[in-house]
Amino acid sequence: MVEQLYPNTLEWTLHIEEHLQRYRFASSFVNGGVVVDAACGVGYGSYMLALANADEVIGIDCNKSAVEFAKNAYNNPNLTFKIGNCESLHEHVPLADLVVSFETIEHLLHPESFLRSVSKILKASGIFICSTPNILRHSLSKDNSGINPYHVSEMHFDEFKALVERFFILEKCFYQSETEQYKRHLQTIKAVYGLIDRYNNSIISKLCLLFNNLFRSPKEPLTLPREVERALPGDFVIEQLNKTSDDYKNIIVVCRRK
Repeated sequence: MVEQLYPNTLEWTLHIEEHLQRYRFASSFVNGGVVVDAACGVGYGSYMLALANADEVIGIDCNKSAVEFAKNAYNNPNLTFKIGNCESLHEHVPLADLVVSFETIEHLLHPESFLRSVSKILKASGIFICSTPNILRHSLSKDNSGINPYHVSEMHFDEFKALVERFFILEKCFYQSETEQYKRHLQTIKAVYGLIDRYNNSIISKLCLLFNNLFRSPKEPLTLPREVERALPGDFVIEQLNKTSDDYKNIIVVCRRK
């Protein structure tokens, strides 16, 4: 199964800022040269990298529909998109100065093949930036609403670090998470959802709906638009990983070739 984020959808509205921030972070590592965006999806991140002074950016993804969307939506003279499997990346792209792959490895049946393939295309002086969800905030979270059906696996920091270090020298580790202000916003929204559910399940609500359905225009139960959950620029933070806490959303590593 393939998980994609398309513009003009609810999922885009809710989650795009988190993704854009990762690409803003990666853009600070661009210094000319060839950049590969592995599992580029619909291409918005590749486009951001292309605008960050790269000589050439190649976005590659196994989803044909996503690649076709990217070709139509994002154009720049130094930007190209290809269809290809990230587990055999070296068969599709040239040697690269920077390889970026965000929220990819948890989707792969053979993550070792992916990392090995990245190591084959990364120049001796190149940089590899990779992120993955923190399982302690996703599949194992007490507030988890269900395991993501698109994820083959999720890892905590030590597992991710051990896997990456089989192929790369790990230079720096970062985390991405919500700011305290945005966390409070989400907690408030969650509390409001709870109050709405309690009201909709109450006898008063059911009697009101019955009355309206019998004597007035029918009304739907009380709801709150999910768009209120959307993040804005500045609602996520990327900082160097502090192992005194596991309460972060995503793990990001910056690596060099062995």
